[in-house]
Amino acid sequence: MYENEFCECTFSNLLEKKFTGLLSFGESKDGKLIIKSKEAISEFSFLSKNNLEYIYGRTSNGKLFTIINPFNSSSTIDSEARYTFIFSDIIIGKAINNIKDLEIKKVEFKLNGIDFWIRNSGFELKNDTIKTFDLEYKIPESINIFKNDELEIDVNYNINRNFNASPKTITFNEYKTFSISFIKPVTITKAKSIIFRFCALINLVTYMFDQPNEIRIAEDGKFNMTLFDLNKNQIKIKGGVYNFLLNFSKFQLISQVTISNWLTNYSRDEHIIQILLSFFNNNGINQIGSFLEICKGLESFNATYHNQPIRSASEFKHLKESIKEKLDFEEYSLIENSLIFANNPNLYVRLKILYDIYNGKLFTKLGLSYDFFDLIKNTRNYYTHFSKKNKIIPLNNLHHTSIKGHFALTFMYLCILGFEKEDLESSMLSYFDSNFYFVV
Repeated sequence: MYENEFCECTFSNLLEKKFTGLLSFGESKDGKLIIKSKEAISEFSFLSKNNLEYIYGRTSNGKLFTIINPFNSSSTIDSEARYTFIFSDIIIGKAINNIKDLEIKKVEFKLNGIDFWIRNSGFELKNDTIKTFDLEYKIPESINIFKNDELEIDVNYNINRNFNASPKTITFNEYKTFSISFIKPVTITKAKSIIFRFCALINLVTYMFDQPNEIRIAEDGKFNMTLFDLNKNQIKIKGGVYNFLLNFSKFQLISQVTISNWLTNYSRDEHIIQILLSFFNNNGINQIGSFLEICKGLESFNATYHNQPIRSASEFKHLKESIKEKLDFEEYSLIENSLIFANNPNLYVRLKILYDIYNGKLFTKLGLSYDFFDLIKNTRNYYTHFSKKNKIIPLNNLHHTSIKGHFALTFMYLCILGFEKEDLESSMLSYFDSNFYFVV
């Protein structure tokens, strides 16, 4: 990370000129590039009015860099001109004079907790006695978890070794990374999108939200540059205690099917997935907003995978035509918009449909029932339609209701991805008992 590092740089909109500045960026905060000049730089008025694609250059310690999509946050002109550019993405290791020309064939990244999720290791302890022992280490082979005609995803094993003569300490640290290899080179935007989508699946399977803030990029087979995504905050868990929804061995058994379904359905199901992911960052403060989002996610899931209109399309079309015939133009205009959604089941009916399909030990544990669905419907309507405040869920119970709804939605969506229902139900029951014992 850098703090006020002197650099020489070139702007994508002013390729014929070089400027000097101060470069700063660190973990979990936006990067900043400050350009100073004793003379006002007229070109910067042009930069502030146009989108910058990139800034590239070299720091005083010789590090090459490329800043992606910076924006001019402030400009002041006193005794000297000062321009501040803010950014969230920076590549260290290469100065790229046209970011569109960067073709990526392989990326590698790490998620916190992966070393605990993937349990097997290359260490083996032999002949362990009071005075002697043999420690053997062999780097395990990479594990392929997905492959199609566009990309390949692997789990890789890495080892760090460190020897200190005084005091005598030898440290071996094995860590695991994911790598994605692309059959055909992709742009940096495409690579980031695929990484985010894959990590989102791992987030759902582990029930732990995390995205990488460092992505190593391979060029000609060698990892010679690193993309720092400063908007991504990796999870820090004290004490190294991790508890996962599903273990890696179960995921590995059906990873080919699961990842294929996930990548195929992601664009269509993005609204559902974003609701699932956003819940991980909710700390229970915005109880109403979180509850309404979960209701929206459950409705969307039903409409996408188990939609059952009140009437068939032909019956509903005939009904609308008969209504239109009986009303004059002005009367029909008043109800025309209402009829657009008149054939859609309400929230209560949608929840009943899902319950009838997925009901089992998990739903019983969550306390789901037709009566409970009626309370959910009434509560949603109260906060969105200002309906009567009777038979609704108390405000101090909304967060627990949201947890139940999110857990149920996660279960149903994982079933859609290919997980076997009974095995998944068993794992999620165990996780719920350990992590949500306080939910009533």
